Amino acid sequence: NRGAVKEPWAEYKKEGNNLCIWSLLIRFSAFILFVGAIVIAFMIAWPDIDAEKFGSSAVNALIVGGGSLLILIVAFVLLDFFIRMFVIPTMYIRRISFTQAASIAYSDCVSSNKLPAFCLLCMLFVLGIATAAIVLAVTCMTCCLAGLPYVSSVVFLPVSVFFTCYALFYLQQFGDEWKFFPRACSSCGYSLEGLNEASVCPECGKNEG
Repeated sequence: NRGAVKEPWAEYKKEGNNLCIWSLLIRFSAFILFVGAIVIAFMIAWPDIDAEKFGSSAVNALIVGGGSLLILIVAFVLLDFFIRMFVIPTMYIRRISFTQAASIAYSDCVSSNKLPAFCLLCMLFVLGIATAAIVLAVTCMTCCLAGLPYVSSVVFLPVSVFFTCYALFYLQQFGDEWKFFPRACSSCGYSLEGLNEASVCPECGKNEG
C-alpha cells in the first residue's frame, strides 16, 4: 500500500540486477533449446523434404520435434512458476542471490511440499483463465481503452496485486521467517512495518500507537 519507487529500486538494486542476469540467461537458454529442437526435427525430415513427400522421416520428425517442444514448454513453464512464486520472494526477504534463493526455496518450500506446490500451480492456472476472461471483457466494454499502455496498468492493478500477494501469503505458511506482512493496521490492513510511533496510517488515518 505504498507508492514508493525510488527507495526500493535503489535498495534492492543488487538483487534486481542479479535476477535480471539470470532471467536473460534462462531466456537465452530456452531460445537455444527451442531452435535446436526445430533444427533436429528439420534434419530428420530432410529426406522426405528433399523427395517432396510425406513419409516416415516426416512422421519421425513430427514426433521428435513435437515431443521435444512439448517437454521444453512444460519444463520452462514449471521453471518460470518456481522462479516467480518462490525464488523472487526468497531473494526479497533474505536479501540473497538468485542461486542461493533457488536452493533455499526448493529445500524449504518445495522438496517436502510438492503436492501443495502443484496445487498452487493448478489454482493459479484456473485463476489465470478467469482473470484473462475478466480482462478481455473489461477491455471490450471500454472499447479497448483499458488495454492502452499505462491505462491498463492502472485499471488492472488489483489483478497484479492479487497474484503477487497470493504467492506471498502462501509462503507465509512456512514459518515466521517467511513473514512478508508482519505488522498491519487492525482497521485497514495497511503494513506498518518501519513506521515510528508518531506515524499515521495512510489508510484509516489513525495513529500507530
